[in-house]
Amino acid sequence: AGEFYTPRSVVRLLVHILDPQPGETVYDPACGSGGMLIEAIRYMHDDSLCCGSIFGQEKNVVNAAIAKMNLFLHGASDFNVMQGDTLRDPKILQGGNIAKFDCVIANPPFSLENWGATEWSSDKYKRNIYGTPSDSCGDYAWIQHMICSMSSGKGRMAVVMPQGILFRGNQEAEIRKQLVESDLIEAVVTLGDKLFYGTGLSPCFLIIRRMKPAHHSGRILMIDGSKILTQKRAQNILEENDIDRLYSLYQNYSDEEDYSRIVTLQEIRDKEYNLSPNRYVV
Repeated sequence: AGEFYTPRSVVRLLVHILDPQPGETVYDPACGSGGMLIEAIRYMHDDSLCCGSIFGQEKNVVNAAIAKMNLFLHGASDFNVMQGDTLRDPKILQGGNIAKFDCVIANPPFSLENWGATEWSSDKYKRNIYGTPSDSCGDYAWIQHMICSMSSGKGRMAVVMPQGILFRGNQEAEIRKQLVESDLIEAVVTLGDKLFYGTGLSPCFLIIRRMKPAHHSGRILMIDGSKILTQKRAQNILEENDIDRLYSLYQNYSDEEDYSRIVTLQEIRDKEYNLSPNRYVV
């Protein structure tokens, strides 16, 4: 069903970029066995303020149970993990609406089929802010759900996706255009191949912020991280120095030959809203 275990190194990188602070809320709408939530707790040094601020939803009954057990075994005493289909039936609500969180992080199932496009087109939570993707691929439904789950102000999110979301056409092209024009995307990062167990797909991730820093406004940082990895015989991995390299490219927010480039929204319009970093990084 397009579900892939997220390498711990990728999870660490995303949590590091989001930088959750004790007392902030963290939410994973496709939490699997809870790895991203556990990494967020670890990043906050198991601070007592994490208590009651960790949220997740998972469709698979067994994985949802494992996530609860994992969180409990990692010392999280008060968390909220719900079992259910996030796209069709979001369970974590506030006053009858989608709940809002400081940090939203996920590696949802890639290109999910029959995910519920018909219900989405008249979604009672109004998550279809940019439109309804085709029922053959739910990637942009997850992205829109996560955007709607970000709190105002400091709300931010990191989402792992197949690279197809950066350039595919039809409904996705229109949704991507609106997402770009909303100026919420801070960075697009492509990763190398053979990093994810069980798939040859090369993933990417988006960093999206409700309020970008003023000097990032009207711009997106493109990072081509496809060559930043350590090759092993069967599986490529991100070692500590690879993670540090990707993190510093994000932190520096500057042009670096072969690796990163800041592009304006106008440049993206000129390339018909294609978000693939290799179209911009030279």
